[in-house]
Amino acid sequence: MRSKALIVTTCLFLMLCASLAQAQATRTWVSGVGDDANPCSRTAPCKTFAGAISKTAPNGEINPLDPGGYGAVTITKPMTIDGGGVLGSILNSGVNGVIINSTGANDTVILRNLEIFGAGTGTRGVNILAAKNVILENVNIYRQGGSPGIGIVIGTPGANVNVSLHNVSITNNAAQGINCSPTAGNVRLLIDQSRIAQNTSEGVNLVANCKASISNTSIAYNSTGVASRAATTDANISTSTISFHTQGVFAQNSTIWLYATRMNHNQFPIITLGGDVRTHGNNAIVNNTDPTLPTPNVGQQ
Repeated sequence: MRSKALIVTTCLFLMLCASLAQAQATRTWVSGVGDDANPCSRTAPCKTFAGAISKTAPNGEINPLDPGGYGAVTITKPMTIDGGGVLGSILNSGVNGVIINSTGANDTVILRNLEIFGAGTGTRGVNILAAKNVILENVNIYRQGGSPGIGIVIGTPGANVNVSLHNVSITNNAAQGINCSPTAGNVRLLIDQSRIAQNTSEGVNLVANCKASISNTSIAYNSTGVASRAATTDANISTSTISFHTQGVFAQNSTIWLYATRMNHNQFPIITLGGDVRTHGNNAIVNNTDPTLPTPNVGQQ
């Protein structure tokens, strides 16, 4: 009898697992008039991103059907959230907007066509805890005004992580636009065709174990444009504009490279503290209170 009971229990367990697997779809949908009790299909959408997570298969995608606020979300598996042609908004008053904690060795998380609005009390727009690759495209992060009040935090990935930002706007946050300070592992940060402006502290703050490449990007109206603060950090800045700061770039025990970048209207365009700012001599550094120039000019090859 015990053997039969064990067999029956095992069969029921396997049937339940199969049922749960089948319940996860490669593509799920949310709507302002949806219900998280729904299967998140196109004809029966869920109401929030958080409600759709459990019904979306790994490497699947969540899409909004109509403009709406779809709530803060924690992502624990490789997937894409894409706002598509509608306003896919996250209102994260008093909390993190998106937490990324996808621990698989090769997990990729993509956020595309989204607005993350802190309403003056949001803590972090995007908080990256773990993933192999994180990609943000056409994302607007603003008014994270709570503590710490940062647009994007790359904090404790625990392993190497690649973060790519394309056409991302990070504005009006209470502290940094981007803060990269992993406690373990290394971060490679790529920023392209983006805008980082009007944040109270640094636009881009590289604290430890971060290598940044910034191109075709406007960085303006922060207290410091780009800060690189340790021997384990550096930044390559090309064809970008860094304007209207107290400090344009700040290098502490690290190196910042400038390529064809315009720096203007900064009180102190370049500050070094045991660090170095290098150039190929093809930058425009004009209309600044302090006429500081990069240290050595390095010839191009």
